[in-house]
Amino acid sequence: MEKKNVVVVAVSSVVAIFGILSAALAFGAEVTRVKASEVVMISAEYCIYLGDRSSPASGLAVGAVVALVIAQITLNAANGCWCCCSRKPPHAKRSCVVLCSILSWVTFVVAILLLVMGAVFNNEYLRRVQSYPSQALQLGSPITFS
Repeated sequence: MEKKNVVVVAVSSVVAIFGILSAALAFGAEVTRVKASEVVMISAEYCIYLGDRSSPASGLAVGAVVALVIAQITLNAANGCWCCCSRKPPHAKRSCVVLCSILSWVTFVVAILLLVMGAVFNNEYLRRVQSYPSQALQLGSPITFS
């Protein structure tokens, strides 16, 4: 096997491992988020959160964000800059490279935004249950993390 092929396999493996780790952490965050079934309304002003107050959903979401960032940095560092590198591919391949790179960045940004919003909503909900009981039942929607 050529040295270039070994590097491609190694980089692809690292990116795949971090991508799978990120997905697993995001699904774990979804499973452990605060759910409406864990909240009981006592009156119009008070409710009780039945679950453990230290839900791991936000920590799992942050771990997923870190894994995604590491995967994206690894991928971009290994590929170099597609717009100004000296070894430019032929026009047809260059179009594919540019399209895949843009798609990669768009999905990266969307995933990061969803994970961060899910973590914030989960923490905000826990804070509202503790501090503002009358506003407590504003839950994040399912599939926020995944």
